[in-house]
Amino acid sequence: MWQKVVNWNTLRNQMLAGFIAVMIIVLICAGVITFNSVSTLLNTKAETQMKQIASQANGRLEALITQIDTLTLQAVNDVYLQQLFLSSVQGSKVSFSDRQALLKIANHIQAYSGVSNVELYTTDFARMFPLDEQKLTDRIEPNWIEQADREKGRLVWIGNDPKDPGTVLAIRRINLIDRWFSNGGYLMVRMNRSYFDFQSQLPDTGHRELMLLADSSARPIVSEGETQTSISELMRSDAQQVTLEQKRYILVKQLSDQTGWTLMILYPVSDITEGVSVLR
Repeated sequence: MWQKVVNWNTLRNQMLAGFIAVMIIVLICAGVITFNSVSTLLNTKAETQMKQIASQANGRLEALITQIDTLTLQAVNDVYLQQLFLSSVQGSKVSFSDRQALLKIANHIQAYSGVSNVELYTTDFARMFPLDEQKLTDRIEPNWIEQADREKGRLVWIGNDPKDPGTVLAIRRINLIDRWFSNGGYLMVRMNRSYFDFQSQLPDTGHRELMLLADSSARPIVSEGETQTSISELMRSDAQQVTLEQKRYILVKQLSDQTGWTLMILYPVSDITEGVSVLR
């Protein structure tokens, strides 16, 4: 037994064993370095791609917001609407036919946007259009009316309709041009939440990203089932990677200056590491 060991314990065999050991160590080190480099490269590429997608999605959102802003601004500056609300502020009685004529303005907004309903109110919050007696204070919280007054005619995005969670509300004050731009009433528009679900219009990356849109109160406007309960946590998170339903995602967020809403894109980490698993 020992004789066989002695026979193998030659200088040549020792050099061979040393060479093999060194090569194994070199290959292991090279493999670790390559794995880390490729993994970092894939993560960096994915994050860059996600930021580009988030930027494009935010641009699409801003385009939709601008469209609503422009149409509602045209509506509140309409000559007939201005005269009607000026008469109301001055104490004149507005007839049924005068109120009914506002339908033309409402139809114009609805025809060129995703707006499903247009509502007009006087300075004492009585509804001018549609033709019923519901008050503005019964529709939204008073703080939104106060904010519309502070914005002095700029569009204020309320977010989800408390009376109909499937829709989104926005409001703007009507400034009377012939009365020193004083308050003449309010215009409020309602849109279906699906109007803001434009994920299908974004570039196809070959992977299934999740797009979320939440209002300033962390209420979902666009979301998917597994993420609805986690939106507030995602908005508070500063981490680049988050876990949802035991699955890891890269998180990219964009804040809309016009609405105060937060757009979030979630990219599955498992999709990024597909190439790394082959290398492993």
